[in-house]
Amino acid sequence: MRCGSMDISRFPRRCANDVVAASLTEIFYEMDKLRSLPVPEPELADAQNYLSGVFPWTRDQDGLLSQLSRGAKRVADDYLETYRAKVRAITPDELLATARKYLDSANMQIVVVGDRAQIESQAALFGETRSLRRSGQAHQLDESLLVIDLVST
Repeated sequence: MRCGSMDISRFPRRCANDVVAASLTEIFYEMDKLRSLPVPEPELADAQNYLSGVFPWTRDQDGLLSQLSRGAKRVADDYLETYRAKVRAITPDELLATARKYLDSANMQIVVVGDRAQIESQAALFGETRSLRRSGQAHQLDESLLVIDLVST
């Protein structure tokens, strides 16, 4: 299976340190629900409308056009023209199959950012925690970054 990442940084930037456990619980609940039940048609339609509606603005913020022009991002030649139609064509059953394939809350790593003294014990409720390191050196934000390992053995 191909590994990937999912960014949940869309949650409010000022999420309080004291609700890390509650936030993670809700994230796992929603992921497991996506794996268990088809998304109701109205909810899927809302998400499709949102994703296709904000597409031009999100692409500009991410610098997709400049990345495409430099060849930094490998996408189909017709990506910009077909994105919206492909998003709108997704069915609840396709979304369920994709969630079952890629969202496995028992086998993932989560990066939690916040005041370590306040978040470490909450993060430890979900798995073994460790500091995020890069190239053997402590990351410059080492005191505020924790990785929770949930990989089954």
